[in-house]
Amino acid sequence: MNCKWFSTTTLLALLITVGLSSCKTANSGNGNGNQPESRLLDYPTELGGSISGVWSLNCVSGYASPGYYRHTYTFGDNGELSYENKVYGDSACSDLASVSNCSGRYTANEMTGNLDISCEQIEIELLNQNLVDAYNQKNICGKSWAKDQSIALTSSSCTQNEASEQFANVFNNYQIYNVQGSALYFGFPDAIYTGMSSDKRPKRLMFGLPYSR
Repeated sequence: MNCKWFSTTTLLALLITVGLSSCKTANSGNGNGNQPESRLLDYPTELGGSISGVWSLNCVSGYASPGYYRHTYTFGDNGELSYENKVYGDSACSDLASVSNCSGRYTANEMTGNLDISCEQIEIELLNQNLVDAYNQKNICGKSWAKDQSIALTSSSCTQNEASEQFANVFNNYQIYNVQGSALYFGFPDAIYTGMSSDKRPKRLMFGLPYSR
């Protein structure tokens, strides 16, 4: 579990990367290892903007997140949230390993750039037998995991053991964001500002992984 990344950009990455064999390094945020980290993280001078709509991140490798993934957020005008995270085993995003979906609600302050996300339910489908074996070995959320079978989780179902409790933590996330034109940037949690509570929001924006709409 040392490869997890607590960020809204991979809100569910923790749920679908247990058991994958390798971790990416911090300089691979946008799939370009030549770009230094100083260009990817920055203390924002302004935050906020209109976040409503559908935002996508296509086939990238990420900070401390195994494999490659695609993300799609849908921020509804009525506060409804949906999120899809697909993880792949190859850089072309053709070898699909897992799919997770969040349904819930969000609140965004367009002036301060504070973003609170609540996933009321998460559905996970594992398409990789190594992932299935790892989930069952760790008794994740007390479920019996099987390949190509979708399982629905709530935070209350993920308190059986230490690994499951870490899963429960992703159901609520406290973030910062900035919209610049057609690009959306999230904050990057560190060891102190984890995003696990309202007073632990990230302090820096991650410019290496812009979402587009």
